[in-house]
Amino acid sequence: MKEHDLDQLMRELRSQMSPQFDHLTIVPEEDGLAIFAIYPASFLTQEEVTSTCEKLAKTVRRVIPERSNGWATSIVVEPSFGTRRGVYFIGWAGRSDQWVPL
Repeated sequence: MKEHDLDQLMRELRSQMSPQFDHLTIVPEEDGLAIFAIYPASFLTQEEVTSTCEKLAKTVRRVIPERSNGWATSIVVEPSFGTRRGVYFIGWAGRSDQWVPL
């Protein structure tokens, strides 16, 4: 993922995040994929967290290459204010997205 593309993606994802999240991190990987992390600014229910992840996943799918052998990437929800930590896996190749609480 090119730095310019990363900056553009960061702006686009931040514009889609609800004010209930105060930070977004993208860690690019060598294979063109990336790991995403979001940080709640207040206590959120699992439904609020997964709803935001679903919105972000639509954009992520447009820019992250599809994988035929598993998960495309993931959005890690870092704990804060009592919100449960978890990972929202973005699936491809016949796999649905999946929320996994940690």
